[in-house]
Amino acid sequence: MPVSEAVNTRGIRFYYEDTGPPSNATAYTTLLIVHGTSYHSAIFHKLFPYAASLNLRLVLLNRRDYPGTTPTSQEETARIRSPDVDIQREALRDLGLELARFVIWYTKVSGIPPISQEDGEKEGGLAVIAWSSGNATCCSMVANLEFLSDKEQGTMRAYLRTYIIYDSPCYVFGIPPSPSIYDPWLDTSLSTSEMKTERFNTWVTSYYHHPEPSSGEFSGLAEDGIANPSPEKTPTMHRLDVEKLTAPEARTRGEGWVQYIDVAVYRENIRKLFSLGHLRRFPRLRIRVVYCRETIPEMVWGAYRLLYDAEEEGWAREVGLCIMEGNHFAHWDLPQETLQSWARI
Repeated sequence: MPVSEAVNTRGIRFYYEDTGPPSNATAYTTLLIVHGTSYHSAIFHKLFPYAASLNLRLVLLNRRDYPGTTPTSQEETARIRSPDVDIQREALRDLGLELARFVIWYTKVSGIPPISQEDGEKEGGLAVIAWSSGNATCCSMVANLEFLSDKEQGTMRAYLRTYIIYDSPCYVFGIPPSPSIYDPWLDTSLSTSEMKTERFNTWVTSYYHHPEPSSGEFSGLAEDGIANPSPEKTPTMHRLDVEKLTAPEARTRGEGWVQYIDVAVYRENIRKLFSLGHLRRFPRLRIRVVYCRETIPEMVWGAYRLLYDAEEEGWAREVGLCIMEGNHFAHWDLPQETLQSWARI
């Protein structure tokens, strides 16, 4: 089981899988792919066969509380759950900086090529792709790079070329949850954790046909999955082994409370990410917001709300919005198309 060295003085280690470099390639791009809630990094295994032909090296990482990675302690969980927003802010920042230091460690031991320019095109470097709620800690990582040492920041400038926010929930963008947003974890009609997990798996893996996704209004979105879907549009959970790909026990630790950190903390992070100061410190970094055409409604709504906020407030860094085919599990149902889309970004 490949596990990193300790990335800080507290001994935090991350489980990861690495495809290695494409054969005979000296210049290639590395994608660090970070999972969301419940589903761990194995949910991306179907991408592996398509990496080499796209000149990509894939690294899959398990976040804290997921198999092989150091779990959160009781003290860390208490900080995440603290009613004090300042303590919450520090806890989320720490989770992000741990990921940053994994990236720095990985660049040293892997020998991946740094960012270079060839005929006006970027080569090499590393792109971080965070899926769904994995963006809570990944956004914290990228937004808070200023808390790294000068040497560490220099490493990130040399390697970090793109951050792809892939099908993210709206709380990551600092957008308060709307009463129209369904959350199976908060559904009071489901009396047990097993019932909530079962509902979550059906809800999150369904396909939704949104009539007017760019309207920015919930009236333009489908609240329910496609009725009587064709075989390829049935919920993805019917085409995967949930037990092998999930770690539901993670939600009983710190992981289960990260999404309930005060929305103001997330708002601060997203505004730092797109600020002039961040752009000046990391001018070569591109940030792209991606949603899937048939994903759950919150992801679509949040993407357009973010775009609206950026335009209203005049953010310095571009919010590049991209639309991919598929549902929230496009990387499982459409692995080749998904990886091709990421490669183009």
